[in-house]
Amino acid sequence: MRFSDILTFMDEQAVKLGLPIYFGDNSTINVLVNGISGMFLTFDVPDGGMSKLPPATRKYNVVLQCLDKSYYMENNLAELDTLVRTDLALNKLMSTFVCHFDVDGLIFRKVQNIYDSKKSGWQVTFSVTDDLLNYG
Repeated sequence: MRFSDILTFMDEQAVKLGLPIYFGDNSTINVLVNGISGMFLTFDVPDGGMSKLPPATRKYNVVLQCLDKSYYMENNLAELDTLVRTDLALNKLMSTFVCHFDVDGLIFRKVQNIYDSKKSGWQVTFSVTDDLLNYG
């Protein structure tokens, strides 16, 4: 598993879900999603690590979000609908992801009213590891 494998997989899954996907840190994503009015995905790989030999393993820490327009503190039913829809889409993507990669430390978080354009949904953080000897 390499960084490019994660990028390719995320892009393929976003296409299958019919959702746009954006890569970058929070500041970059904030700018990219200002004009978006529908549901979308974001992800970042902010850091990682490598264990000592043997075997050499590379670890990437991933942050993935599924977001839509936020109705936080404006319309509770609409906000709950956003949370339900984004949760379902994120679960679809993650159920496929965990079948293709060695994933650990999955943590799901609800996020509400984030970014300048007010988005809500779900975020999952996790680590992806693999044996580097396979890519010698």
